[in-house]
Amino acid sequence: MHTFEGKTIRIHHDHDVKGGECIILEKESGNEIRCNGDDLLDFIALYIKNKKISKLEMANTDDLFEI
Repeated sequence: MHTFEGKTIRIHHDHDVKGGECIILEKESGNEIRCNGDDLLDFIALYIKNKKISKLEMANTDDLFEI
């Protein structure tokens, strides 16, 4: 099992995350959430997708041509 240390949370996960269980612990309170790694990856992918769409929608001509 691997561990990610964030500012307010700690995530325990299998090496590949995909398909396995993730345990998310809130550092301050010790509250725990267990979720499927695929769900967590889908959530993160949606966040990244929305950020990229927003950046593209705000881009000007030079940005689009990467000049």
